[in-house]
Order: sequence, then structure tokens, then C-alpha cells
Amino acid sequence: MKNIIKNTAILTVITLVAGLLLGFVYDITKEPIALAKEKAKIEAYQAVMQEADGVMDKTSIGDVPEACFIVVAIKKDLGLKAMKDNGIGGLVEFEESFCGCNNLEVMFDNEAYLLYGEYTTISGERFIYIV
Repeated sequence: MKNIIKNTAILTVITLVAGLLLGFVYDITKEPIALAKEKAKIEAYQAVMQEADGVMDKTSIGDVPEACFIVVAIKKDLGLKAMKDNGIGGLVEFEESFCGCNNLEVMFDNEAYLLYGEYTTISGERFIYIV
């Protein structure tokens, strides 16, 4: 019986010390991790926005499954808009009749963006234009 109580006390002390150490390490690493995540987010935005600095010709967004949303966000102050390929080489607006949008203004991080997109009802490769 003494052995069980002794082992329980040792495990309790080990657990408390480990918990305190984990909490201490969490406090130390919380800010650097948040900064690294923010930096990665900014780099991703910059990579996307570099392509959106001008007109983007017919560009594949890959094979899109059915029952999926296609969404394109463009900074409003760029004066650009997104269009989709109509399948025979022409540009058309995204379908708005069923869960779609063209030129819908939203705010992300205090910046105005225009959203374009639609809900897909069939799978296949999709192409978009930025004009």
C-alpha cells in the first residue's frame, strides 16, 4: 500500500512539473509563433497580389469538383474584375442565379475587396480571367 501511495505522489509531482514547464514554454513561444503565422499570411497575400497587378489571361484553376464554390477576391482599388471562360473561348460573368456573385464588396483587414464566383454544379477544369 505504501508503494502505491509513493508512486502516485511521484507521478503527481512529475505531472505538475511537466504541466508548469509546458505552460512556461507556451508563454515563451506564443508570440514568435503568432508573428511567424502573420508573416506567412502576408507573404501569401503578396504572392497573390503580385499576379493581380494587371490583366491575367486565361488561367486554369484546376479540376474543380461538383458542389464546390469558386471564389476570386480582388482588391477594389486595382480596378480589375474576374471573369470566367464560357467553354468556347469567350469571357462571361460568373453565374449569379444560384449562389454566385459579381462585384460583391467585402472588407478584409480594413481593405475593400471585390468578390467574384459561383457554385459549381458539374466537375471539370475551370478557367478564369482577370481583366
